[in-house]
Amino acid sequence: MRKNVTLDPFTFWSDFLQWGVKALKKKYGVELEMSLKRINVPYIYLAYLEVPKRKREEGVGSKVMQSLCAFADGRGYPMTMVPQHEDSDLERLYKFYNRFGFVKNTDKRKIPGTLIRKPKK
Repeated sequence: MRKNVTLDPFTFWSDFLQWGVKALKKKYGVELEMSLKRINVPYIYLAYLEVPKRKREEGVGSKVMQSLCAFADGRGYPMTMVPQHEDSDLERLYKFYNRFGFVKNTDKRKIPGTLIRKPKK
């Protein structure tokens, strides 16, 4: 006899997101860390995205971001991040992420430099 199992949607989408991260890393050869978090509402935190130097200027970063944004939009999840710039120009990163709808967070209670993105309908 099978028991009915109730799966929390947050847990399901969190696990699904991690599966997608692994798939994107394998497909495009990028370093990527992100997670689904919840304070008042669920949101996606993009912790790290690095495209290897040999793959830059090939559209790899854009393809990864398009996939991530489509996932977030499909579920109505906002996204947040703090761009990291070890070997990149920070303003260049802001312009890159702005193309995908990220804007600087002006809320003074948040970490300086945080970018946010509202889901597209």
